[in-house]
Amino acid sequence: MPLSHNRCQRRKRSKSFRSGTQSIIETGLGRQGVTRDMPNIWFTADFHFGHNNIIRYCNRPFRSVEEMDQTILDRLNASVKANDILYFLGDFCIGNKAKALEHRKQIRCKKIFAVPGNHDKQIRNLTEEFSCLAQQPC
Repeated sequence: MPLSHNRCQRRKRSKSFRSGTQSIIETGLGRQGVTRDMPNIWFTADFHFGHNNIIRYCNRPFRSVEEMDQTILDRLNASVKANDILYFLGDFCIGNKAKALEHRKQIRCKKIFAVPGNHDKQIRNLTEEFSCLAQQPC
């Protein structure tokens, strides 16, 4: 049998192998045939929600604490999904329990592990709103 003059000719892949691989790997099908969206794990700290002076202390580019709080929430929610896991490592919010709860409820991610910081006096009371607080067993 003569050799082909077209050296660029490629073998065709088996369609069944390609589609089988694609359906499991690219679409994320598990053993039961259910699509699973694996959660991402995020780490963050020092939002200082409600802390007006942090804008000046840390030279944050905001005109008001409301603008800062909303920008932080918008940027966080643009990244995290509802089933992601977020570790918050201190200084979530300054202010009363209601204010901290208001900010917590605006975060899309439902599973948040928190390590309270020195400004988080009220967050220590939000044991039901966070998946785990560092001073209690997880």
